[in-house]
Amino acid sequence: MKQKITFIMLMLFFSGVCFAKEQTKNSGESVYNLSTVWLNQDSQPFPLQKLKGQPVVLAMVYTSCQSACPILVSDMKNIAKALSPKEQEQVKFALFSFDPEEDVPSQLKHFAKEQSLDLTHWSLLTAQPDAVRELAAVLGVQYKKNASGEFSHSNIITILDAEGKIRYQQTGLKQDPKASAQVISELLKTKN
Repeated sequence: MKQKITFIMLMLFFSGVCFAKEQTKNSGESVYNLSTVWLNQDSQPFPLQKLKGQPVVLAMVYTSCQSACPILVSDMKNIAKALSPKEQEQVKFALFSFDPEEDVPSQLKHFAKEQSLDLTHWSLLTAQPDAVRELAAVLGVQYKKNASGEFSHSNIITILDAEGKIRYQQTGLKQDPKASAQVISELLKTKN
């Protein structure tokens, strides 16, 4: 009986993730309509509108994660590698933390160095819990902090167009980057 309840709860959780994702994709609203201000890895205020003007590949992570988050970052790097060098120059990458207590700007900078992220193309961002919840809701990302301090979370990479509208979401880990790269290539063609 306990296993059955656990199974049902998991199914509800994952169906909620799918519903939220589809709802967001169809809303047509720009992420840049959110008025929250984040801090980047250099402790500089970073309004979301600062990403405007280019396609953006983003994910929500936390830097102390030892399992899914490093894979999400690797998946984002694989998306970049699937692009031509010229396309790579025209795309921004962003990691938004859902652990503002631990992921202070200095920790984000340390994580960027550990992951060999080029900060001319990558931004690592932290904000107050309300801002984190708001962005997660818009992106369809669900997360919950466990008693151990770890987070259970959706594994979603989101691609925004130049205006901040969600154009594609890659769900799961270790996915083939071709579909994401193709969406980005199409966005860059329509931009130019």
